[in-house]
Amino acid sequence: MKFQIQNKDSELFDIDDRFKINVSSYKRRARVSDRYAGDGGLILSDQKVDSRRIDFAFFIAKENHGENDASYYDEWNNLIGFLIPDYDPFYLIDTDNNRRTRIALEQADDDAGEGLEMIIGERNRITLQMLDGYWEDSISQSFSANLLSGQSLVVQNNGKFNAHTIIRLTPIGPNPEFVVRNTTTGAQFTITANTFNPGTLIEVNSVTGEITLDDGLTLTDQSFALADGSGLIQVLPGPNVLTYESVFGQVQMTVLFRPRYAF
Repeated sequence: MKFQIQNKDSELFDIDDRFKINVSSYKRRARVSDRYAGDGGLILSDQKVDSRRIDFAFFIAKENHGENDASYYDEWNNLIGFLIPDYDPFYLIDTDNNRRTRIALEQADDDAGEGLEMIIGERNRITLQMLDGYWEDSISQSFSANLLSGQSLVVQNNGKFNAHTIIRLTPIGPNPEFVVRNTTTGAQFTITANTFNPGTLIEVNSVTGEITLDDGLTLTDQSFALADGSGLIQVLPGPNVLTYESVFGQVQMTVLFRPRYAF
């Protein structure tokens, strides 16, 4: 597999053959307690997926050095410098499979003792956290339709796991209240008391938890407009039916998501 690291500005750092990757196990939180007066056990935890560690071992052989190891440290510092928090979020991209996962730098280690660089070369290791625990497609799936109240958009998730959605809506007239419901799961959100007018776009992002209004000039937070009892929408593997409801007329709705994978 070939890898790149991408920052928030879409700049790329190429991971070449000198980096050897190891990804920790896919692990769910499944704490089990013995079943009282019965066989087997009971699951006490939420069974969500833990974050995972990604280790990159980095090696430059002795014959690739000059009389000192300056080139080695330059390369190593280039990678660590690329991962400074100012440029978060970062994604590790598997270019062979067109997948990515969000990462954060945890630590970097120099394994070579004093003088060893002139004998065996330099060895180093960088540890990243795989924040979501899943890989996802590098390119979002996108489904769009113009919807009247009560009409639905069918979204097909070809992945094997639930996927987070980004839902964007644009109205044809002033629309101070509307509902979007995934009738497949029952999850829904209601947006109220907003300035949702023609020429604006509301985005409900279940990846970041943000709700924003774009009027073409500025983005403004609209989290206050999320009605009580609302939740953010995910899509299950397979077809999902998303229904729009409002007495204030038609909208154009676009649903984006990235299918997710354990490996």
